[in-house]
Amino acid sequence: MKNLIISRLFFVTTLISLCVLQVSALFGQENYIYFSSASDSIEIESIKVENLTTDKHLNIEPNAILHIINSVSLKSMALEQQDFNIFPNPSESNFYINYFAENSGQINFTVYNISGSVVYRNSFYNRKAYHQVELKAKLSGIYFIQISGENFSYYTKLVGTANETYIEGLSHTESVEINDYENEIVLKQSLENTMTYSFGDVLLFTFTSTEGDITKQTLVINQDDYFDGQYIYLDVNFYRCVDIEGKHYPVIEIANRVWMAENLNTKYFNDNTEINKITDNSEWRKTNKPAYSEYNNSPNSSGLYGKLYNWYVVDYQSSVCPEGWYLPSDEDWKIIENLIEVQDIDEIGWRTSNSACYLKTSDNGFWTLTAKTLVNSTGFTALPGGMRALTGEFHYLNDYAAWWTSTEFNSKNAWCRALDNSSCNIFRENGSKSLGLSLRCVYQKKAMENELPVLGEVYVDYYSGSVQFFSEIISHGLSPIT
Repeated sequence: MKNLIISRLFFVTTLISLCVLQVSALFGQENYIYFSSASDSIEIESIKVENLTTDKHLNIEPNAILHIINSVSLKSMALEQQDFNIFPNPSESNFYINYFAENSGQINFTVYNISGSVVYRNSFYNRKAYHQVELKAKLSGIYFIQISGENFSYYTKLVGTANETYIEGLSHTESVEINDYENEIVLKQSLENTMTYSFGDVLLFTFTSTEGDITKQTLVINQDDYFDGQYIYLDVNFYRCVDIEGKHYPVIEIANRVWMAENLNTKYFNDNTEINKITDNSEWRKTNKPAYSEYNNSPNSSGLYGKLYNWYVVDYQSSVCPEGWYLPSDEDWKIIENLIEVQDIDEIGWRTSNSACYLKTSDNGFWTLTAKTLVNSTGFTALPGGMRALTGEFHYLNDYAAWWTSTEFNSKNAWCRALDNSSCNIFRENGSKSLGLSLRCVYQKKAMENELPVLGEVYVDYYSGSVQFFSEIISHGLSPIT
């Protein structure tokens, strides 16, 4: 069974498997998502939904129902006023063909081989409507399909990847009739609470509570995923992530850890001690005390990328993280790397991976991306904030992102991580403690006896269709806000 990937950006992001009953394929499926707060005392104030692949977004009311429609479905075609599409294409077996019949009457359906010879032909009657037919076939190589009727004709290429060639026949699977009045109503509704997606698109949900806490979640639906029923119920857990200056940070779950979804941006430790701000290069080189800076000494940069800290901030007696949060260790980072299938996670240097881009923001203008497939599917939302070198000079803004871990290598060095602009690899190194790097914090979860854990894999109740979250219980720390 293939997995439907869901990540609790809510407090996090983790590629989590939605375990479901293999009953109905998601081809053309539409689903309805209901949201509610897991706490009786905290309410959802706002919900933002983004398709990171297409850059579409919408805001919905906290008590609203989100309607998601696959872009290859007939209803999606009607909403976006498309006339013709085929999926999957290429395909090893059957093809689903959607088309709009502009007039009622005879439809001529023809398949040609690459030489132009007819290999299959069928004729039938259709009403004026959107229709879906299934071509039951196994094809090898390139073919062409034509669908024609009164005043319309569609023609395109089919690519078969099977090792044999035969066509069993054609079956009509679905119709959607749209008259002008109905179309107007449907289109108006689509502007409010409907999001279209294609298989593999990354949907990002951002939930804000009435207390200002921000939780995120990602959802990726693949072509071979299955889901039993149309309704999904999501209980949103909020975690308080507020630094001593009162700044709220969005959070997300990754591999049973709750991470901040943006870089730390504070100048105080939790005991109200102010961290030394160093702008002079010579002073930065010489210090072995906690210090921070802003890229190019520009306060505007820290609002977006966060501040750059030396490792002595990490080692200070009072934490720089919000209360109840800690700086991640080398092992915490390895858990993420194992999740996204980084090879040789114990090695030093750039480790081979095609999936470190799962950690990068999909926003245009930050990273050079060759493709948007699953970019930021974890919701980690890494920005290329650069670093401050041992010399005190600033380098690599919009080229690299780099973070400290809390794990010391020796008296002079500590473990760190980095992403670069030109690949989807992730860097592990024991860097000098004098470097200025970004920081992320991780939530300390507490095991609650006689209660279900709040994070982890998503399971569907086959009878009610409700979604529940489970995970390994991690000892010590604070509990979620209730």
